[in-house]
Amino acid sequence: MAVVEKVEAQGGYVAAQQKGWIRREVERSAARWRELVNSGERRIVGQNCYVREEGPEPEIFEISPDVEQIAIERIRELRATRDSARFKRAMSDFEVAAKSFANRKVSELGDDNLMLAAIEAARADATTGEMMGVLKSALTWGPPY
Repeated sequence: MAVVEKVEAQGGYVAAQQKGWIRREVERSAARWRELVNSGERRIVGQNCYVREEGPEPEIFEISPDVEQIAIERIRELRATRDSARFKRAMSDFEVAAKSFANRKVSELGDDNLMLAAIEAARADATTGEMMGVLKSALTWGPPY
């Protein structure tokens, strides 16, 4: 709650993001975490404690080009056969809900409109990538730092 109060004092999440405060806090926290790991105060098995000296190299997982092509074809078929009117309506509602979510203070959240809109978009055969694109657009403010 202390962090929420600091965000609210800056005018809300959007204002804190635009001022660069969110990014600075994340970077500060990451630097502190790294210091703790490097000093040994925070122990990470396999990194700074219980490190194996030798052993076989792990097998690297690779996606077969055939499997990748099958997945691409499945997405193309889904997009060609889904109810486009229902999809467009659901994605529009999802975009409105995402933008509404982005413009609220933390204390105003909790009506579940975004989750309900996401569920309806999924039921209308929206892909995860399509839904993430809407969220990225709605929740990104200004140029990246």
